[in-house]
Parts: sequence; structure tokens; C-alpha cells
Amino acid sequence: MSEGEKSEWRGRQAVRGGLFVCGVLLACVLVLSMAWWVGWWTPGFGWLSAKLAAKAVVGLCLGFAALVAWVRKRG
Repeated sequence: MSEGEKSEWRGRQAVRGGLFVCGVLLACVLVLSMAWWVGWWTPGFGWLSAKLAAKAVVGLCLGFAALVAWVRKRG
């Protein structure tokens, strides 16, 4: 593996890591905002909303990754 290939691989790994961190932070913000909006005193509904928000964030991240892969493969 040449030095250029190693640096390109590290760059891709850094981008993946950055996307992962952004996704986790976005999920945390969504969970906390849903908890604030719904109120923790509502039993069950707050956790359900938080779980749905977390699933939405994961779905958006996977969709974005699939879009990026499709664009790279296409062009």
C-alpha cells in the first residue's frame, strides 16, 4: 500500500468518524428536545418519542450515506 493510498484511506475513515459523531450529536439533540417538548412526567410517551426520534436520525444518516455512495458510484 503506497503512502497516497494510506492517506486517502485515513481521510475516508476520518469522514466516516465525523459523520458518526454528527449523527450521534443530532440524535442526542433530538432526544433532549423531544423530552423537553413532551415533558418527562408523561409516562411512556416521552420514551416512545425519543426512540422514534433516534430511529429517524439513524434512518436519515443511513439515507445520506447511501446517497453519497450512489453519487460516488454514478460519477
